[in-house]
Amino acid sequence: MTSVISLIFLFSVGSAGYIVFKKARLPLPALLGSMTAAAVLAMAGRYPNAPISAVSSACKVIMGLIMGRRLNRSSLALLRHAIKPALVVSVWMVLLSIFGGILFSRMSGLPMSTSLIGSSMGGISEMAVFALSMNFDAATVTIMGVSRLVAVLVITPWIAEKWSKRLEKKRVSGGDCKTPNLNPGGQDRAARMSGREVGCMSILSIAGGFAFESVGIPAGYMLGAVFMSGAFSLVSGRTFTIPPRIMAAAQIGIGLEIARQFGPEQIGYFTNARFLITLIVSNILTNALNLLLSLIIRKMTGWDPLTCLLSTCAGGLSQMVIVAEEMNADPLTIGILQLTRYLAIVSCLPFLVMTMLA
Repeated sequence: MTSVISLIFLFSVGSAGYIVFKKARLPLPALLGSMTAAAVLAMAGRYPNAPISAVSSACKVIMGLIMGRRLNRSSLALLRHAIKPALVVSVWMVLLSIFGGILFSRMSGLPMSTSLIGSSMGGISEMAVFALSMNFDAATVTIMGVSRLVAVLVITPWIAEKWSKRLEKKRVSGGDCKTPNLNPGGQDRAARMSGREVGCMSILSIAGGFAFESVGIPAGYMLGAVFMSGAFSLVSGRTFTIPPRIMAAAQIGIGLEIARQFGPEQIGYFTNARFLITLIVSNILTNALNLLLSLIIRKMTGWDPLTCLLSTCAGGLSQMVIVAEEMNADPLTIGILQLTRYLAIVSCLPFLVMTMLA
């Protein structure tokens, strides 16, 4: 019962943060608002002992279901064009992780091992586990990863909005500004599922999420749900609308999980001027180089700016799918490019780090 009460309390805190951010009209209020409110608790040493991992897993299944429901014959045909840009993004991210790690080490004075792992564009948890297994500084690795994720979540929507408005002005003034959409409203024109079909799809998505996770597939809960819900949507030719409250609840759950990675011991990092300056410079440089990559991908593909931007930023897979849904982007293509980038880094970077440290 204590765990249940702690979980209710934690969601109440996250919901309060969501309401404050929404009232203030800040970007991604459910995700960033809940994360900010819970992070304050965590850094004060008051983060409750709640089963947030289980809740977060359920939230990832929901996000996978939301992502997969967009799959139809048109979007499936268009996804084959994502292979080349996915490879470009993967190589760019691996090289950027190495370059960023070397620069961070020289600027901050941190050991090369910590800087390389902390600067990697892989998952925060995965890089922290790798650091622990090698007896490196996992706490510093975590704070570097979390700060980069927060920077991406705050900056990316703002850049996307400015970029889109600029292109819209060009279009209105008669400038040549072609912005094709990979999934041009196909999910909105499709026939609607019945309540029974939605229930069946949900059960299959949950089963797929647990199956993928049980065999160790990265981001298994979400990808398993994507696979099952996508297959169901493709076969049935139908889709459904996600109630905004369910979307907000899923985002709050993931925001609470991110906040758990903060702690009292990390407050000291923000009073270390050299580390803080390095962290700011590193995040600015990372976002600038990823913006350059998004321009390259747009030149290659002609995709709309939002898809290019969210496909190339150094956020987490789950978080970028949330942003894509929130901003009416194409989560399927974004998810594929983010997954390819994630797999490339997680599979290659540990070996590259060990080779460089040898």
